[in-house]
Order: sequence, then C-alpha cells, then structure tokens
Amino acid sequence: MSAPPSTRPPAGNSRRSTTSLSAPPKSNVQQTTSNPSTETRMVNPTLNNIQTFENDGVPNNSSTSNMDPLAPGNRLSNPSNETSLKETGETAAKPSFAAVTAPKYVRKPDIIAHRYNRFQPERTGDTYTITIPMDFYEQQVQNFKHAVIARLLLRKGDKPRSTEDLKQELQLLWNVKGQWTLIPMGKGFFTLKFSTSEDKVAAKRHAVWDLSRGSIRIREWIRNFDPYKEVSSLCQVWVRIYNLPVEYWHAEVISAIGRTLGSPIRIDSLSAHGEKGNFARILVELDLAIPLQESVTIDCGIASFYVEFVYERLPLYCSQCRLTGHTVEKCKKLLARQENKIAEEAKGKQVDNAETVGDGFTTVKNKKSWKPRYEGEASGLG
Repeated sequence: MSAPPSTRPPAGNSRRSTTSLSAPPKSNVQQTTSNPSTETRMVNPTLNNIQTFENDGVPNNSSTSNMDPLAPGNRLSNPSNETSLKETGETAAKPSFAAVTAPKYVRKPDIIAHRYNRFQPERTGDTYTITIPMDFYEQQVQNFKHAVIARLLLRKGDKPRSTEDLKQELQLLWNVKGQWTLIPMGKGFFTLKFSTSEDKVAAKRHAVWDLSRGSIRIREWIRNFDPYKEVSSLCQVWVRIYNLPVEYWHAEVISAIGRTLGSPIRIDSLSAHGEKGNFARILVELDLAIPLQESVTIDCGIASFYVEFVYERLPLYCSQCRLTGHTVEKCKKLLARQENKIAEEAKGKQVDNAETVGDGFTTVKNKKSWKPRYEGEASGLG
C-alpha cells in the first residue's frame, strides 16, 4: 500500500516551503491527487464552500468569487437563502428608508468672481461705498415676488432640524406643485422662494403651522430683511379656559376664543371632544409685548357670560429688549447701561476734584492727610 502524496512543495523553493508550514489544521484539510502539482483545499465552515490554495498559500483565481460573501452566486447575495442567514446569525445589508427617500442635493458649481465688474467700489474717507442702480435692484426683487419669510420655533426638548428635513415636511404639508427653495437666513428665519402664486397662497393659508417638531410662522416677504435685527416677543403657550359650559366645547368655539389671545395652533383632544369638563386647553402663539388678556365675554343671545384664562408655563419676558428668556431685573443690556452711567458719573466727580495749573501739573483737591499706619507709630521723618 503506497503512502499518500506529500503536501510539501519542491525542495528548490524556500519561500513555498515556509508557507506550507502555516497550512490549516488537518481537521480542515483535504488531500487531492487529481493535479500533479499538489494543492491544499481548506473548508471554511462559515461560508460553507471550499477555498483552494496553491503551494505558495495564495488562493486560486477560480476560487476568488467564493471568498467574497457578496459575490454573485454566493449565499449572502441570494435573498432566497434565508435558512443559512438564520443559522449563522448574519443579515443582508439593506438601505434604510431615510436613505432611499432623502433628496439628492447636488451643489451647483462656483462662479468666477473676477468676470463680474459692473459695480466698482468708491473710496469715501476710510471706507468704501458701492452704489447699486435702482433698475438692477428692482430686477432682483422680481425674483422674490412669490416669496415669504418663515420663522421656525422649536419647543423645549425638540431636536434641531436640518434644512432638508424641514423642506420634506413642508412639501407634504402644503402639497407644493412647482419648484421652490428653502433658504436659511439665520436665527431660525428662512426665505421660502416659490415659483407660482398658488404655492405661496397655500403656505400663507395659516399664519402658524404645527409641525412634527416645533412650528413655523409665515409672513409676507419684505425688502432689506435682516434676521439679526429682528426682535421677536412671540412665544407659544398652552392656555386654560375656565367657566366654559360643556355645550360650548366645540373646536369652532375654542378656536374663536384662542384668536382673542393670538394665533391658535392646536386644541387639546380632550377639549375638542368634550371629554374633560374642568377646563378647556388651547395652544396659542402670544405676543408678550401686548398685555395678556384675563377674560373674554361669550354671548349666545339667551345668555352672556365670561370665561377666564390661565397661562401655563409662561416664559420670562424683558420689556426693555423685547426678548424672552429673562426679566427686566436681569437684563444684561440694561445692567450694562446702568454700569456705564455710574462710571461716567464717577469720572465726572474726579474731574471736578482736580484743577490743572498753567505749568501742566494737576493739583488735586480734597486730598486726604497722611496718617501713621498704627497709632503711636513714628512718622519716620527727621
């Protein structure tokens, strides 16, 4: 009985003989005699196929496709082979819904600036002045004849929103037909540039739109708009309506009551369906620069009564700078002005106590007399 052929390569190649020493264990190695040049086949239990190695330890070209789990014909690329995936605990990679539905933003190429030299700056003192012709400006304004200005307001705890995410929700909310652009301006302001008047009317159908995260307020586009100079005293507050009989608990009635306070946004579901008789609730956008209403009168012909309001979690408001988040007592701008005023008054008193003589020296009045540091201590003179 002849011995099985040896797996050792020819003696003349030291590199191949070194590689053969690192061959897989015998339990995973099968011998073959079909090829005069000895081959080693390693069984991969994970991929359930055979990888064929030459004598130098490099896989054959014929087995390259078997090594790639996602190669054509491999079981990982075959969606019908669900049993093997469950046995090995592997899952086939699938694109997410967000990746499929996300719009593909393609950035437009940059513009060569030196080609445009119609307007030349003129030096006036230490600065420059650029004069824009009125006809050119009016032509630019015509590009925004179907535009509106929007302000995104996020509630406490809402995550920041990207421009693309916001545009997708507004597209579905307004069912925009034509092309439009959402231009971020800073500080939560956006310019919505529509191509048709119908889409603009659809966006302005309500002053405030409730979104999945936050809300957006729409207003008419104005010229020379600067978001960093805008002062907003608006906020969204849930308001409780007391003393309202249950027969008046209807969305039309509650919404009309909300309009006496500001712009109604949302009615509590229990209030809209009359399932809670203690008080009704409505989310309203308020202007804190206007005094808050305490009550409103309801008249139905046979009866007249008033309902009272209670504002939930009303934010702090500073009437000095017309911003929310702090009170007048803690207004940094007001405190800074007061500190500057005190410093100017102190500086004025110092000037009054000083007199300048003709030789350039300053004589200080009301100078304190020198005293020893400790009582009874010598002056150190003489």
